[in-house]
Amino acid sequence: MADKNSLNTVNDTRSNVVDKTCRLYDDINQINALYNAISDNGINDNLFFKLMHLNIRSLVHKSEDLLDYLNNFSFKYNIIGISETWLNDDNIKLINITGYDFVGKNRSGKHGGGIGLYIDNGITYKTRDDIDSISSRELFSIEITNDCSNKNAITYRPPMYLQQIEQVLQIISLENKLVYLIGDMNINLLDADSNVSKFQLQKLLTSYNLSTLITTPTRISLNKNSVIDNIFTSEPNAVELCGTQVCDLSDHLPNFIIVNMKSNRIKNHFLKEKLYSFTSERINSLNEYLINMDWSNVLRM
Repeated sequence: MADKNSLNTVNDTRSNVVDKTCRLYDDINQINALYNAISDNGINDNLFFKLMHLNIRSLVHKSEDLLDYLNNFSFKYNIIGISETWLNDDNIKLINITGYDFVGKNRSGKHGGGIGLYIDNGITYKTRDDIDSISSRELFSIEITNDCSNKNAITYRPPMYLQQIEQVLQIISLENKLVYLIGDMNINLLDADSNVSKFQLQKLLTSYNLSTLITTPTRISLNKNSVIDNIFTSEPNAVELCGTQVCDLSDHLPNFIIVNMKSNRIKNHFLKEKLYSFTSERINSLNEYLINMDWSNVLRM
């Protein structure tokens, strides 16, 4: 494994990247110590929203290992997003974890894929069928309805991925609620800015005022480090802790955020800026408009 001190991090001056608290943690006890400090040793635990995401590559074979991993934390995550569940209708009953509901969407027709959310039993939520219907494949979302409403969506890059994500953002940007978009985006944010997919993703996030929270590698190999798993939010200022944590559950590292829900920095809505759509339909319309425009005056200059 690469030396932690030499690992790349996302170095981007765009406003949609937040790296003030993002770190790579070798030891869970480091996270526990920081959480105990901000929560007064758990006395104020109810003030914090704890969210984790992991591309686990087969939940059935690793659900017990996942439980052992979670038991090492001094706190309980409210939401745990899972990519690459590899579940089907027959084995989904084998992955229950006490204290959580599990909801999600399996890949149909072939092996692999699948996404899901472990949701703390104490959370009141509803699934968003209007959003999930945008894609028959790996897109799943819930709305938390306890104290303030949050949307949580997890994706695993189906075809037409960015177009589908934009459709989701178009819906929830009108609802004046906090948003957490999580998942394995399969777009490396450590790539050069010339990478088209990275550029399109960052433009889309900026258009809808979503900030990138995870800037440390989520996948590490001898030859390459990458940030392909991430958590994006419409309100980054209340995030107290975020990062990735070294473990051997998968070849992807878990990433997490801890949010102070009582912070006066939470605005609880999308910033109402002008939104720019980058769908293929809009681009084609622009191209057609430019082709049909009379450029004679310009060409004479």
